[in-house]
Amino acid sequence: MMRRVFAALDEATATAQVRIRQAGIDIPPPTTDAFMAILQQAVFCILCRADPKTFEGGDKRIALAILRNGSNIARHHWGLETEPSL
Repeated sequence: MMRRVFAALDEATATAQVRIRQAGIDIPPPTTDAFMAILQQAVFCILCRADPKTFEGGDKRIALAILRNGSNIARHHWGLETEPSL
């Protein structure tokens, strides 16, 4: 599954680069990381039961649990020494 997700991100990046170049727009094309951030935001909303297009709805308890999980990963694996303020 993750292989397909990463392939889709790579495809979106390549498509954006081509379309920006074809349009003659003089801006740097978005990176794969930019698309990854958009994906992360959408998945966060979906997991929280919010609308990923409008951010409406959602369960703040689920959101907080997801944020705490991320903090726990950062603390355990990367040595985060303080709790991020929420």
